Amino acid sequence: MKNPMKLSILSILTVFTLTLHAQDRFLPYTAQSNVLPKGTREIEIWYANKSGGYAYFNGNYMRTGFKMGFGNNFLLGYYLNYDAESFIGNEISPIDKKTRMFDPFMTNKTTVSFTVNGKIKLLDPVANPIGLAIEAEATLGSDFHIISPKLIMDKRFGNEYISFNVWAAIRKSYFVNNTSDRPSSTPPPVSTFSEPPVELDLAYMHFIPSGNLAFGFETRLHSEKTDFAGFEHAAFFAGPALHLRGDKWFFNLSALPQIHNFHKSWIAPDEKVLDEHQNFELRTMLGFMF
Repeated sequence: MKNPMKLSILSILTVFTLTLHAQDRFLPYTAQSNVLPKGTREIEIWYANKSGGYAYFNGNYMRTGFKMGFGNNFLLGYYLNYDAESFIGNEISPIDKKTRMFDPFMTNKTTVSFTVNGKIKLLDPVANPIGLAIEAEATLGSDFHIISPKLIMDKRFGNEYISFNVWAAIRKSYFVNNTSDRPSSTPPPVSTFSEPPVELDLAYMHFIPSGNLAFGFETRLHSEKTDFAGFEHAAFFAGPALHLRGDKWFFNLSALPQIHNFHKSWIAPDEKVLDEHQNFELRTMLGFMF
């Protein structure tokens, strides 16, 4: 009796472990330390919606990309990003957030960018006491570029999984200097670095023994600071997450309302930060492996 029972337990753990290693994402926001197996290719389609601002905000964000595993510990991918936002801004008084002097018109903004992504797995979440990986993204837009390093720590124990990420986004923007004293020539471009925002992501998932369904929650704590305002805010998001998978596909979803601003300042004095963030975020991710 003991041997069949041990064999069954071993089989379940083996299936679950293979499920983890067959892909490297089963949460929409929080990353995992696993990488794709060598030669495995994956097409990903992302969609996110962000809504709710002090006046009005609705944003739709789409990303389509391709990833491939190289060796046992390295992954490389690239994405094409398209963002479309509609909002009522605060250009009349963008710094004095307490007055809420919103524009009398709607602003529509679209952005197209290209991202290269790489991840190196250092420790395995099953074989080692903790999983560990380093990930980095480089995004190039028409008037900006962003470098985003990320540290990933995770652990699988039985059918339970937990992951913790720390990342920052170093952004450099380009714009035209319209104050040039040479009106007959093109004004020289000016570049600026913004203070990198820092985010902490924590997620928990419970896998059904078959490994094809998991549910849990994601949390995000996003903080920002600037030279003129100092430590602006620390916006906290939390909500449910779902993972579904088949033999060669997977689907991830999370719904994250903004819960609380843990650091109030003169530029972000309210319980929620709705000038630079939104009241609700929904993200989905669909992937196909071949």
